[in-house]
Amino acid sequence: MLMTRISDQGAMTIAELSAAFNFDQSTLSRQTAPLCRAGLLERTEAPDAGAARRLGLTEQRREALEQDQTTNAEGLTRVVADWPSEEVEVFVSLLARFNQGIEGFGTRQPWPRPNPSTTRGTETIGAQ
Repeated sequence: MLMTRISDQGAMTIAELSAAFNFDQSTLSRQTAPLCRAGLLERTEAPDAGAARRLGLTEQRREALEQDQTTNAEGLTRVVADWPSEEVEVFVSLLARFNQGIEGFGTRQPWPRPNPSTTRGTETIGAQ
């Protein structure tokens, strides 16, 4: 969820991540340090945040995340390929509602909703 949030919202400081996930900043620092060492996240200057640095996805991780999301959407499309379109629409609606509930669970800030024209995953479910 951390990397998807950063992908959707853009690079974030530890304080912003803390507010978004309702986690202590020290916990997030411990969790993000190995991700930086592994080359999945990178620290960048944050002139608007004083001494804080923003954490963003590396290009390699962004590409991998996009591929994962495409693969997942393609798999869901295959699963519902023989469903009536009305049932697919209901499923997509309920899945979106479920995801929004999960994303907002225990957080103080709502999950950023991408522009509908750039939404990934569910818009392709059932599209043939």
